Amino acid sequence: MVMQNNSKPNKKKYNKEGLIYPSIDKLLDQINSKYKLVHIASKTAHVIEAQKKELPELVCNKVGW
Repeated sequence: MVMQNNSKPNKKKYNKEGLIYPSIDKLLDQINSKYKLVHIASKTAHVIEAQKKELPELVCNKVGW
């Protein structure tokens, strides 16, 4: 989850660097405590896990040849 102060809070930023971006230094510029960062990451993980449980399991059925 990327913290942004714009009018579209659900807009996500994707990049090639994966989990190493944004760096801890850039995050600490926005949030002044490592404890708060861990708390936010934990809450985000719980939301993602809850959404994953709500999705139906997708099954691929081949049709044709």
